[in-house]
Amino acid sequence: MTASNGLADRYTRETEQMLASNGLADPYTSETEQMIASNGLADRYTRESERMTASNGLAGRYTSETEQMIASNGLADRYTRESERMTASNGLAGRYTRETEQMLASNGLADPYTRESEQMIASNGLADCYTS
Repeated sequence: MTASNGLADRYTRETEQMLASNGLADPYTSETEQMIASNGLADRYTRESERMTASNGLAGRYTSETEQMIASNGLADRYTRESERMTASNGLAGRYTRETEQMLASNGLADPYTRESEQMIASNGLADCYTS
């Protein structure tokens, strides 16, 4: 199902195994998706939401309303404007701009999740997002 929505790269078993070995298994396992859903982050990880974000060009993931909800659940650092400025200064501005959200939607989200990109992210001081 995720493959048909252009989100295959993020959720393939191979990638999940790689994430698991880097200490990020929890956000992607089915068990944790249920836990995340019960904690008010269902939009990001439920299958229904994946279809919604795919069809809406990622609107649900980056709207101000969702950012506020995420912030209230203890994930403010990743999505607040302050954090976006920090990522911009590290060469990842394209990931969060509206212009690039459109580009990501049209490109099937390849850029943020390829191994090459993850290495680039790590080298720009954002390794914590992806590595243990």
